[in-house]
Amino acid sequence: MALTEELARDNPARFAAEFGPHLDPLLTLLTTPIGVSRHPQPMDPSLFIRPSGQTMVLPGLMRGPSPTQPAQEPATKRRRKSEKKEEPSVSPHNVDGHMIHGDIDLVGVETIIKTKIAGATALGKAISLWPREDAIRTFEPRLVPLLQSPHSTTQLVTAMIFEEYARITSVVTDLKAQFLAALTNFLNSERPSCYRDLVSYMHIVQAQCRSLLNAFRDIGKVPSSRIPAIAAVCQGEPEAGPDAFSIERAEKIVGDEFARLKRALGPTQKLMSSQVLADAKAVAVAAIEEAKAAKVQRDVRVLAAAAGAYIASGQLPKKLNPVVHGVMESVKLEENIDLQRRSALSIAALVGICSRSGRTAVADKLTKNLNSFLCLDVSEVPIFHQLEDLEDSILSLRKEEDLKDHTNQADFEREAKEARIKRRGAKEALEQLATTFGASLFEAVPKLRDCIETPLHVAFDGDLPPNIKDPSVTLGQEVVDGLSTIRALLPRFHPDLYPTVGFLVQCLRLGTNFVFR
Repeated sequence: MALTEELARDNPARFAAEFGPHLDPLLTLLTTPIGVSRHPQPMDPSLFIRPSGQTMVLPGLMRGPSPTQPAQEPATKRRRKSEKKEEPSVSPHNVDGHMIHGDIDLVGVETIIKTKIAGATALGKAISLWPREDAIRTFEPRLVPLLQSPHSTTQLVTAMIFEEYARITSVVTDLKAQFLAALTNFLNSERPSCYRDLVSYMHIVQAQCRSLLNAFRDIGKVPSSRIPAIAAVCQGEPEAGPDAFSIERAEKIVGDEFARLKRALGPTQKLMSSQVLADAKAVAVAAIEEAKAAKVQRDVRVLAAAAGAYIASGQLPKKLNPVVHGVMESVKLEENIDLQRRSALSIAALVGICSRSGRTAVADKLTKNLNSFLCLDVSEVPIFHQLEDLEDSILSLRKEEDLKDHTNQADFEREAKEARIKRRGAKEALEQLATTFGASLFEAVPKLRDCIETPLHVAFDGDLPPNIKDPSVTLGQEVVDGLSTIRALLPRFHPDLYPTVGFLVQCLRLGTNFVFR
């Protein structure tokens, strides 16, 4: 970075001349899609340059003989026997091979995402150093079309490049205006029914639906003429048309078509095939749910990246809802910590922009939602009404989730995981707000102060309300949430805020006089 900055500072045109020949190969490598398990998306190795100056694989040059034309063994010569033992040859190991191949199972998707973020940051910096009069001609035709790529991860990386460039470039430029226009269209357009880097999920769904229909034909003895046909091409494939196999078609097969075909079974066939059909349907339904979950995850990521890029520009569109929805869904649902942290930083910046521009209602709603997400994890924030009868216990020494026998353990673990993800994202966003605004945090974000102080004043300034145990009264939970928010954010508070929260000492001292302590 230091070298590029120095070169661009002395002569931006020379920087563009030196970097220009490498721009297209670097952009191709950076926007290579990320595959899925057992279906990698390899990078083009011929675009890598070895320290010797040679490419890793020369295009058009075969590494060895073709399998259909095996090489002929050289004629053996009679040699004098030697007592020396041949040392085993040591073949070099390419430590970058799995990364270049895009092997998700060995490298891990988290590592690949980290490399994409680092590459987007570097390219965003390079764009900001480019000569301004030449930047739009160089980057607009290369980057803007990539937002319409059929691959979701290519869209993700492109939006991150926009975000990094917008964050560095504070002035309004023609290139930034083009990027914002493209992002506006992107955020307001419908998502595709399937991304090309998720076609492998569709193939699994297609195979399971076909297996289900074959079970009706082979075991249930349903005539082939009554069994619906399945398209050979899936949505997301290059040759897919409007009639290609889709998730909607799969859901109809396991729903309406399954019920219709089962009604057509005779008593004997129904008895013999009942278990087989139920198992085949369960497998197909599981494949459909997995494909839908992968699609939702990719939608969340690309929309959050696009919304984050718009927020990084310091401007807000007329329709704010797509931007808010994009980053908020990522804070709530994103499992990857690096992508969730980026969305948390974006939503903290959005709260700051709304506060400064007079859109306080939006800032207050965002802050309140973040505070609610922070307090969803019951392992960190207890539920008041579930524990209101414990008047002489130290809750931090209890592990309620370990003591209970849950009716559905799988649902409990799923909900607990979702709550942890939401708390992590909200904590990142609120900590960023505390870091950004420093001593003026409560003035810039008054809703945060209100969420903390108001319930404490209501509960502790006078006598404890007699109806606090009423299930319809939320004051007890609001007090617990306020104290939990203080505990989570106090390490990030500016020292000048300590006197502001000093009233808690008095409140807590008064609180020890009540039955809840």
